Amino acid sequence: MPIEFVDSKDNNWVGDQKAYLSVKLWCSFNLPPGPYSCLQYTLDSCEHSENQVIADQQRCPFEMSLHEFVAFGCLRTGNRVQRHNMIRELALSTLSMNEEAIGVLFRQAAWESSTPSPDSELREAHLAFAHNGLGDRLLEYLDQKLGSIEANWNEHHTLHTLVILGLRALSLLEGFSTVERAVTFLRRSRKTSLKWCEDLAATLGTQTDAHSKTQQLLIVNIGGCLSTYVCSRAAAPSTSPGKLSSRPPTSGVH
Repeated sequence: MPIEFVDSKDNNWVGDQKAYLSVKLWCSFNLPPGPYSCLQYTLDSCEHSENQVIADQQRCPFEMSLHEFVAFGCLRTGNRVQRHNMIRELALSTLSMNEEAIGVLFRQAAWESSTPSPDSELREAHLAFAHNGLGDRLLEYLDQKLGSIEANWNEHHTLHTLVILGLRALSLLEGFSTVERAVTFLRRSRKTSLKWCEDLAATLGTQTDAHSKTQQLLIVNIGGCLSTYVCSRAAAPSTSPGKLSSRPPTSGVH
């Protein structure tokens, strides 16, 4: 959709508009303050190259390793390889998924619509899901990662990121078995989040100085659980009626 400036005073189009206008800047996440903020440009677009990230290694803050710097910067190097890079990172675990900045990176990669493809209904960034097996690989690593954190409610950033990736996969993947697997993963994520909420609620009466922090974590984890209900009707398959469309449980914590 083309975008042009309008003179609000005269209510006319501004003449001689040669520059291409875009709202992309306002549709990109900002990294939180911290060591990863120097890599904001890797969120703003996919036009940077791996060589550019490697050449920028002198900017790597001392709080992170060079491996983390390169892994973060290279995840979005190219529209069509983002999905492959995300799966590779889930497998290698070079980046700490429980860092807020890592979650922001994965959300940008997962949610950005990207440029349209002339040969497919999927956009350029999501064409990888048209290849057989990629969706199953993604769900396999999501399952593995979830299994590694289920006993630790401090990993709430990780859980939120996994849920977002699972929901995005559900909205893009086709095929009975793959969709069923995505639904099963999201149900498992929901149960994990609810269990964390129950564990945290049980500690509220025994906390003193940490009471406020525990309450905040409880709210965060409830939000993570409820986000598994954010599923489009088109994606909630007829193959699994009611599996994700059921009413969220009422929490007993107030």
